[in-house]
This record gives sequence, structure tokens and C-alpha cells, in this order.
Amino acid sequence: MRCRARYITPLPMKTMKHDKKYKLTSKHKPGVRKSGFLVFLSFVLAFLLLGGAVVAFIFWGIPLMERAIALPVPRGCAPTPPETPAPNDTDAPLHDAAAHPLYFVDLSHAQMEWVVSDKVYFGDIAVCRDAKGKDILVAAVGSRSLGDGSPRMDSVLLRDPNTGTETRLTPPLAYASLRHPLLLADDMLVYLDMQTGGGGRIVAYHIKTETVTALKTVHMGVPKLSGAGHYIAWTERTGTSRYKLYLCDVRTGESVTVATAETTRFGAFAPFLTERHLFYVSGLGEPLALDLGSGQTRALPVPGVVTAVQSNGLQIAVLRGGNEEGAELWLIDSKGDAFRVAAQCSGFAICEKFLAYNVRGRNYVYFFSDAYTFDITREQDRSLLLAGGGMSLVWQNVRWRERDIVEYMVIED
Repeated sequence: MRCRARYITPLPMKTMKHDKKYKLTSKHKPGVRKSGFLVFLSFVLAFLLLGGAVVAFIFWGIPLMERAIALPVPRGCAPTPPETPAPNDTDAPLHDAAAHPLYFVDLSHAQMEWVVSDKVYFGDIAVCRDAKGKDILVAAVGSRSLGDGSPRMDSVLLRDPNTGTETRLTPPLAYASLRHPLLLADDMLVYLDMQTGGGGRIVAYHIKTETVTALKTVHMGVPKLSGAGHYIAWTERTGTSRYKLYLCDVRTGESVTVATAETTRFGAFAPFLTERHLFYVSGLGEPLALDLGSGQTRALPVPGVVTAVQSNGLQIAVLRGGNEEGAELWLIDSKGDAFRVAAQCSGFAICEKFLAYNVRGRNYVYFFSDAYTFDITREQDRSLLLAGGGMSLVWQNVRWRERDIVEYMVIED
């Protein structure tokens, strides 16, 4: 039984006719003469009544309202999954949310905690693909701090989210810390070998041969790397106010400057690289896509100032605007149509078959095939989305402030 609101049509008002008019004379005016004492007494009584009503609402009204809100919804009024009509040859196929595999997933079992017991620092998490095309979670870890108080990362963890197996790598460092590691094709690990306070060198570490190749010197900052295939891209500060966008082939070590700008907006947000395109934000906040084959750059059809762009090769996600309440998340589908997916978005990650985003501490997944959206955050938790790719998501559970909890999940399609 479903509860529905019933609309009641108001009755029309009848016009009253006055047959006679009466006029009061001064001799027959009702009422009594008001003295100053009666006026003062009226104000005192009104004040006491108003104060008593406020006190009663605070001590009895508010608790009753909270108790009423906490009452469970009657089963007969609770929303039910949409019914799927009988098949019709002339209609397009309809999707039922209750038939989606994620609808039946027990989150307490599907979501796993990533624990690193022997390391104090844990970060720079990314989701990559190995040589077999499987999802691999990549993170930098460390157990000591540098002289300026920042963490010293000295190892890389590679974790299979499906089996839980983990591999630890300790590539050689010429400087203080290892930052933003990525796993590329041919078992190649790239990362920033960072000096204390910023700068250093970007290197490639071949896992099988354990050889290191220096790709480029970084003079300042801690640029975040983005990679696909045999290429990496990053934005680097090269002067007082100048920033450059670089594209590098890790096989040859050759790097080229793709774009430059004199604004901090250009350098504040990392580019995003796929097999065919390099996505980035111009100095004016315009989303751009560089075709790696033709060398042509085009603007994406999203209005306003953009702060981040990601793509899985078919769909493109764009974060537009941004303030203390978050930003708007737009999606450009495989047909090129752009539309808004969510507002007040504080983070997102585009994956193979879905778009993940965070709104007010909760993670949602939007499936490209049927546009169904699921909340995958457990009721008592609050999350900060960290990374996503393939079919996997990684986030930090911020429900407990006394310790950092990193969790991940493989999303069923």
C-alpha cells in the first residue's frame, strides 16, 4: 500500500449581503475607559504568555519533534523499487534498479580496509592497470619524516583489490622522498624523486630489471603525475609565475611542452592523460582536450570556469565552479552531449563503467549504461574520495578522527 497525497478542492466563498447598515452613536459606543494601569497590565500578561509558550516549545516541543522524525517509516509508505512492465517489441528496453547487481551487495563485506601496520605515512594513492589489464592499487608509504615535518615516503605498495595480495617495492632514491607513483605498461613504475621542500627529478623504474631512468629535472614544487600507456603528463612551475604542461614518453625520455600560462589556476590542477587524449584546464579555466594523434586542441562544451577534467576514453567528467559548498559535476557522454550529474561535489573519479563522486561526505556511483545512481557509503560513515579507475574506488573513512582509515571496493557492473 502506497501513501499518496490527496488534493482537496477548496469550496467557493459565498458573498454576504447586508440589508441594513447600523451606525453607532457616541451614546452607545461599547467598551470601558482604558486607564494606564490596564494598558500596563495587558503588556505584562502578553509578555508572560509569550515567554511561557517559548519555554514550553523548547522543553517539550523540540524533543517531541525529534522523536517524531526518528520514528521508522511505515512499510506501507516506504518507496518500493520501480516495477518493470511486460516486454513490448515496440518499446525500448527498460532497466530496473532492483535488478542491478549493486542493489544486492552487502557493503560491510564488499568494502575492505587497506591496513599498513609497519608504516606511519600512507598516501598518493592511484588506481592503475597491470600488464594483464587488472586493477592495481598504488600507494606511497613511509615511516619517517623530513626536516620540515613532511612525510618521507620510501616504498611503493601494489595491491590487487580482487585478491588482496600485495607487493612492496623499494626503488632507489637520489633525494629525500618518493611521491605520486604510477604503474604504466611493461611493468614500468614512474614517480617523483623529491628533494626536501620540493623539486627533484621524475624517474622511471623498471620493475623486472630494477633499473632507473631519469626523465626530467624538476626545479620546484611537487607535481602530480598522470599516466597512460607509455606516456606521462604533469604541470610544473618553472618561474616566478609561469607554469608549463609537459608530456613525456617514458621509453625514450623525451618530453615536450604542450602549453604554458602565467596564472596559478593553470598550475593548481593536474592534467589527465588517456591513450588518445590529454585533458587539462587553460589559464582562463576553459576545459581543453589535446588529440595526441592529430595534435589538435578543442574546447569541451561545458560553460563557466572549470577546475578538473577526467576521462575513461569514452566519457568525460568535468568539475565546474567550486566554493565552500562544492562544485557542479558535468558529464559529456560518448555522443558528445553534456549534462549536469551532481551539485555540491567535493571530489570525483571516472572509471570504466561508472562515474564516482562525493557529496557531503558520501560516495555515489553513476552508471553510464542506465543512469542509475547508488550511494555506496555505509549509513554511519563519512568518506573522502581518494582515487578511482577501472572498476575500483579508494576513499578515506573520516568517521574516526584519531586515525586514518583507507578503504576500497570493486564495483559490480
